Amino acid sequence: STPPDPARGGGAASLAAEQALFDSPFATRGVALRLGGIYGPGRVPYIEQLKAGEAIEALHLGWLNLIHVADAVAAVDAAIKSEAIGVFNVVDDAPVVRGHYYAEVAKQVGAKPPTFTTPAADSPKAARAGTNRRVSNRRLKAELLHQLRYPTYVEGLAAIVG
Repeated sequence: STPPDPARGGGAASLAAEQALFDSPFATRGVALRLGGIYGPGRVPYIEQLKAGEAIEALHLGWLNLIHVADAVAAVDAAIKSEAIGVFNVVDDAPVVRGHYYAEVAKQVGAKPPTFTTPAADSPKAARAGTNRRVSNRRLKAELLHQLRYPTYVEGLAAIVG
């Protein structure tokens, strides 16, 4: 329910697309899915660096809102089959601070706890880290996808690397 305020070009483009949908003749049956960071097999950032004990170029602070690819697909399928209308956040049940997420990845692959280096201030990594928000999936679970296969990143990572 928080009004969107995209800080990057991709977010602004996504918001413009949502607005176009809801201003169109399809508004009476339109669904916009706002997917969190998608992870899954082959999509775990920095996993090789963590396994090698290398520092990763990422900020350790800031919230991540994630979704396993299997749950993202299930949400798209549920939206296609439903009569729901509006905007749905497609994220798991557990927003996580970035450093805690990478510590869990390291733990599950049997690596040492992560170390971090600060990305350049004008880099996409730094810009992405600047969006420090926790996102709720309450509406998703109430109306589209009542149960996630991977309710948190911990279970999702275990299915991939654990």
